[in-house]
Amino acid sequence: TAVALTPDASFSDGTPTETLTPAEVPVSALPYILAAPVRDTAGDCPGNYVLGQVTDRAGNPLPDIRLKLVDEYGNVQYAVSKPGPADKGLYDFPVTGPPRRLTLTVVDADEGPLSEGIEIGHQVGDNPDATCHWVDWQRR
Repeated sequence: TAVALTPDASFSDGTPTETLTPAEVPVSALPYILAAPVRDTAGDCPGNYVLGQVTDRAGNPLPDIRLKLVDEYGNVQYAVSKPGPADKGLYDFPVTGPPRRLTLTVVDADEGPLSEGIEIGHQVGDNPDATCHWVDWQRR
């Protein structure tokens, strides 16, 4: 189940950005939730990416957490949050191809969902110029 998102325009350093906030709080027993509103921005990452960080309840970065990104055509990519001291808990998905809708989910080794699926509009919808999609997760 994807969470419905609504736009909330904001500006940083004179560059238009858009912050997306959940229109509803998902009621779920799944162990991972959004740590912050999803942010769609342009030009503040090294290309076209879905990226973010996974943390525990106290905000400590978590390595080795598996994430799954699926586009509207069924193409699947996986990423694992990084273990290094400088990038612990960070993950990134390069996004190539045409504008489209993506769904991001934290999953276990057997692809079972550990979070709600979050829909991301890559260069579609309310912010068609967005190239960077920031999604931070937190363990309950």
